[in-house]
Amino acid sequence: MLKGAPSGCTVWLDEHHRSIIALDIEKDNGIIVLTISPHCSNYVQPLDISVFRSFQMHYNLTTES
Repeated sequence: MLKGAPSGCTVWLDEHHRSIIALDIEKDNGIIVLTISPHCSNYVQPLDISVFRSFQMHYNLTTES
């Protein structure tokens, strides 16, 4: 387990190349990796403003308290 790492987190990646070592670390630490097909990140880019920005704002407010 990685020291200080959250347990059971989810990570979004827009790339498809990951090493075996990275896969082992993800598995050992309960990290769920969701990938976006190559050359498709422009389709989900509006989520940066509409979803992720709101999530980040609320997360920051929660963690600063």
